[in-house]
Amino acid sequence: MPLSAPGAQIHGHRIIFIAIALALIAVLSAAPTVLAAPRPDGETPAEVKVGIYVTELSDLDLRGNKFTIAFWIWWLHNVPDYKPAETVEITNAAGSAEITSVYEYPQAVGVYAGAKYRATVLKQWNIDNYPFDRQELFVDIEENFLSPDDIVFVPDLEGSKIDPRISLQQWHISNFQLSAAAVEYPTVYGDPNLAGNTSSYPALSATISLERNNPWWTLIKSLIGAFTGFLLTMSAFLIRPEQLGDRLFLTTAAIFSVIGNQIVLDTFLPPVAGLPLVYKIQTATFAAIIASTLAQVLSSRSLRASSDKRATRLDTAAAFLILTLYLGYIALLLFTATMQAASLP
Repeated sequence: MPLSAPGAQIHGHRIIFIAIALALIAVLSAAPTVLAAPRPDGETPAEVKVGIYVTELSDLDLRGNKFTIAFWIWWLHNVPDYKPAETVEITNAAGSAEITSVYEYPQAVGVYAGAKYRATVLKQWNIDNYPFDRQELFVDIEENFLSPDDIVFVPDLEGSKIDPRISLQQWHISNFQLSAAAVEYPTVYGDPNLAGNTSSYPALSATISLERNNPWWTLIKSLIGAFTGFLLTMSAFLIRPEQLGDRLFLTTAAIFSVIGNQIVLDTFLPPVAGLPLVYKIQTATFAAIIASTLAQVLSSRSLRASSDKRATRLDTAAAFLILTLYLGYIALLLFTATMQAASLP
C-alpha cells in the first residue's frame, strides 16, 4: 500500500539523517592522528620527564650480537596533542619493538602517559678479555617527530630502576644509568620544513652495566680442551725417546683436543677481527704442541745416532723450556686481563 504524504516525508528524513551520520563516521575514521605541533621560534623547549623500569633482561646472545629487554616507560609533560608512544622508537632495536600496553591520564597540570615495550636490541659485544670482560647494554630511545627546539627529555633518575627479581645466570648487574641528549643526523630526510643539511631529535639512553660471575671458573670451562691438549703433549715427554710412535699418538690427540675446543668457542663467541684472550691461549697451546712434537722427533733422531744421553738432555731441556714459556705467557695474559678489568669503572 503506498505511503501517505506525511509518512513518506518522515521516511525521507530518516534516510537523509542516516546518510549524513555514515558520511560523518567515514570522515572521522579517515582523519589522521593529530600530532603535537612544533613550537614557534624563540620559545623555550618544553620539558618532558621520562623514566624507565626494566622488567626483563634475557637472551644475552654473544654469537648473535643481541639481547632482549622489556620495560615500562613513562612521560610526564605539558605539550598539547603530544602522543609519545606513537612518535618514540628504539633506534638500536633489531626490528620493530613490541608495545604491549599504552595508557594516558590527564593531570591537573599536563599529561601522564606510559607504555610497555619489549624489543630485541643489537649489541656489539667486546670479548677481548673474555671471560674477565665487563659489558654495557645500551637502549637508545628517540623522538622521531619533534626536535630539541620543541621538547627536551629530562630523565626521571629517582623513579628509573631495574626490577630486583631479574636474575642472570652468568652475570650480575652492577649499575643502571639514564641520560638524555640530542642526536644529530647529517640529513633532513627530505623534509621541506627543515633548513640546512642536518636534523636533530631528542633522545634518551639507558645503560645497564654487567659484570661476569665466576670468571675463573668460566675460563676453565671455556678452555678445558686446550688445557687437556697441553697436558697430553707434555705427557709425551714421559715416554722414552725410542717410542716415538706412542709419543706422536699423544701429540696427535692433543691437537684434536685443541681443535675441538676451538670449535666449541666458535659456537658461542662472536666473530672478531682481533685476537681475544681465549684465542691467544688457544694459539699458544697450538705452538706448544708443535714445539714439543719437533723436540720429540729430534730426540728420536739423536737416539738413532747412538746418542742416548744427548736425546735425554734434549728431551729434558725441551720439556722445561716449553713448560716455562707456556705457563709464563699464560700468566702474563691473565694478569693483564684481570688488571684491565679491575681498572674499568
